[in-house]
Amino acid sequence: MWQLDIRKLENNITIRYVIAISLIAFLSTTAYYALKSALSRSYDTALIVNISGRQRMLSQHIALDAHRLYLKRFDHLDKCQHSAAFLMNALEKSAQEMALANQRLSTGHIKNEEFETLSPAIHEMYFGKMDLAKRVDDYVALARMLEKENDKVAAREVLSNINGLSESLLHDLNLVVHEYQKEGEQKLTKVQQIEWFNWILTLIVLILEVVFIFKPMVRKIVQLNESEARTMASLQELVALRTSHLEEANSKLEKLAQHDALTGLLNRLNMEEDIENAINDYFSQQVPFAILMFDVDWFKRVNDNYGHDVGDLVLIEVAMQLKQGVRYDDKVYRAGGEEFVVLLSRTPLENSLAKAMDIIKAVEEHPFPVDGAQLKLTLSGGLYHSDLCPPVDVKGVLKQVDIALYESKNQGRNRLTQVQDCKDC
Repeated sequence: MWQLDIRKLENNITIRYVIAISLIAFLSTTAYYALKSALSRSYDTALIVNISGRQRMLSQHIALDAHRLYLKRFDHLDKCQHSAAFLMNALEKSAQEMALANQRLSTGHIKNEEFETLSPAIHEMYFGKMDLAKRVDDYVALARMLEKENDKVAAREVLSNINGLSESLLHDLNLVVHEYQKEGEQKLTKVQQIEWFNWILTLIVLILEVVFIFKPMVRKIVQLNESEARTMASLQELVALRTSHLEEANSKLEKLAQHDALTGLLNRLNMEEDIENAINDYFSQQVPFAILMFDVDWFKRVNDNYGHDVGDLVLIEVAMQLKQGVRYDDKVYRAGGEEFVVLLSRTPLENSLAKAMDIIKAVEEHPFPVDGAQLKLTLSGGLYHSDLCPPVDVKGVLKQVDIALYESKNQGRNRLTQVQDCKDC
């Protein structure tokens, strides 16, 4: 009889547990896909706002480049150092980007094979009374007409038409950007509403599970001492599983805390600790070491001219060059921004100099692909070696190698400078 009760209790617990887990799994899955769908739409809206904002900016670039091109070709008054051909290429590039943005926004073809349905308000702006899609195309056509026009009077008339359209077009493009922003805010509000709904629904389901599933189950467990022991064993297994998961998660978090998220290199916290250890080894065991500090020359221009996405790709490529240029036991760090540090252990001064110059040369010869072209970049570097002057502390060593780095910058970049003044090392 007792064994029969135990068996019935086991079956009862199993059924109730499966029901509870199924409800939670169903609710979690539903919440996940609902939030995923809402966040995807919010992401698409953010992309659209970005494209429309850039289209607005391009309208002003076209107007400015049109004036500068006219002055350069016909009045020779433009103070810009660029040639007429350069200005014409800049105008054509802006026209192409604006035409493409207009096509993507007016058709809703924002991503490769996905179409975003235009809201009634946006559709009205592009194809209704405002007729923004056609006006943008006309504006781009005028810019291209100015590129090809060789007659001053005719070019002046085209420029006047561009001026006539520019201000009103900017105003209407600004309205479109604000409309996209408003719709994006509405979608974010919807995401928040979904989150609240899921939270409330989860709370209700959990309460119902407690009332109709777990409470009766606990009541039956109390009646049988044997089932209590089995429940404790089950809880112990669950705790062990969660502990294992927690340890795994902590291990992942520790790895993330020690590495730079963009390049995968060690970060500054590791760098200072490793240099401190190298200093200790130097005094206790006379182990020589070197610190190389590199900075990407003119990196700000890369971000300004090509965007931060390209800048990030450049940093990743430079990091790869640094890792390929050193030994397995050497360590490479991203100290911050476009600044990198290499710690060479058990390396003579001559080898450290050669290694640093090899890295600078490798980066100088490395092609950085950008929009179908190849960008050339260089590094400026500073070198500290324990043979140059004995180290005192991490701060002093880093200060001196940083001074050497900026001496390379001051001397014309794309070069290496050794630490000269040892008073602060």
